[in-house]
Amino acid sequence: MEILKTKYKDMHLQETSGKVKDYIIKIVKFVIISGIAYVILQPWVVLILRSFMDRQDMYNADVFIIPRNFTFYNMAYVWELLGYTKGFFDSLWYAGINTLLQIISCTLVAYGFARHNFRFKKLLFGCVILTIIVPPTTVIINQYLYFLRFDMFGLFKLFGMPPKDLTKGFWVILIQSATAMGIKNGIFIYLIKQMFERVPIETQESARVDGANSFVVFYRIMVPSVVNGIISCSLLMFVWSWNDKFLTAWFGSGKEILIFRVMDIYSILGRASQGYGHIRPTMEFTPQVNLLLSNVASFLYILPLIVLYIVAQKHFVEGIERSGIVG
Repeated sequence: MEILKTKYKDMHLQETSGKVKDYIIKIVKFVIISGIAYVILQPWVVLILRSFMDRQDMYNADVFIIPRNFTFYNMAYVWELLGYTKGFFDSLWYAGINTLLQIISCTLVAYGFARHNFRFKKLLFGCVILTIIVPPTTVIINQYLYFLRFDMFGLFKLFGMPPKDLTKGFWVILIQSATAMGIKNGIFIYLIKQMFERVPIETQESARVDGANSFVVFYRIMVPSVVNGIISCSLLMFVWSWNDKFLTAWFGSGKEILIFRVMDIYSILGRASQGYGHIRPTMEFTPQVNLLLSNVASFLYILPLIVLYIVAQKHFVEGIERSGIVG
């Protein structure tokens, strides 16, 4: 009887110690995750709250993050100062067309690598991986010189036509997107290929038995099977295109899109303070006020991306879970 009591006590102690250990581990995980979340979210929370802060709160030492006087005046002023409406639609057109071309080309290329066998397949896929590794800055000058005097396969010279300068406008970026050579396209080809490979091969074979060709299999079976992953990649493509200031600075009239207007906010405020431009100064442009208005400009810039993620977060999370990204 004593032996049973001793074993019961030992089992109870082990169970209790195990629960305490699990509880401590949960607390440690919670503290670590909370700390990481704070480090990531704190700057954005400050940015958003300060966008609604009245100017007098900037001079109040008691106000740090949460404003005492909420106002939309600064937002309306910066909206007009930036020419936000035109900049927004210019950026939307650029990012939207860019994303559409990239998702079509990358999906087709990924399908070819995932479901077809051809000569030099591994070599070509290695070149895709190479586009991920090689920084764009190392090839941008050669690309610029090539498109500055663009002559496709020497055909223009053959027919006595002068080379074309494609560096004006967004033609270079659109051509690269349509040929799966756009922003980060190597990553998207790899991710979509991984998703296609997870679709059972029996599904494709059954469709071929029913008489479907490769194109029908692609858009009737393969694409619907990985639609959430494609939406996730589309969101990432859109965000990278929306934030792109590297290619748009080299190719095209990139100064019209929103990111360059926001980056130039201090110059715009300087001109507004001197009475230049289409808006007359209605406030004193002190360093504190300039900081406040720059926060408002940054918030207006990221606002469409926040709305986009909120609308599509379900598809985004499901797509990331099925894309093969771990860790």
